[in-house]
Amino acid sequence: MNSGTGRIAGRRALPGDEALLSATLRFLSICDRTQAQVQAFLDRRGASQARARVVLARLRAWGYLDDETFALRWARGRIASRPMGRARLEAELAAKGFDAGTTARTLDAIYGDRREADVAEALLGRTSALRARSAAQQAALLRRHGFSEDTIEQVMGMEGSW
Repeated sequence: MNSGTGRIAGRRALPGDEALLSATLRFLSICDRTQAQVQAFLDRRGASQARARVVLARLRAWGYLDDETFALRWARGRIASRPMGRARLEAELAAKGFDAGTTARTLDAIYGDRREADVAEALLGRTSALRARSAAQQAALLRRHGFSEDTIEQVMGMEGSW
């Protein structure tokens, strides 16, 4: 909303625009959201396509909606707290509502600087209890975390390194 003009995104504000924008800002104040999640919220609130476009444009202009930045920040945090393979991270990004392009660029940024095997080794090296498991148990754990068979074979061949 432009201060003092009653206008949103270059047009005269319609009744309910301010309330819709305020509700959306409250929705975003809870946690970061993807553009798809905000669009779904607006749909549930009964916003017309035109009003939704206006609200989304304003939120992007204000910096409240930036799927690229959000995806990268979220993926880095996710990998740090729970190491996983590329396939699993891709599925989780898609489930959060990121589009295919954003997901691909995020995966490239996350795995471009490191090998997937390094992430798998970090998972196995977290505790001595994981290192004490049999090779079959370790391989099963890596599969559950979405690592590819190639990565598992590569890591299992480096048993002494972690």
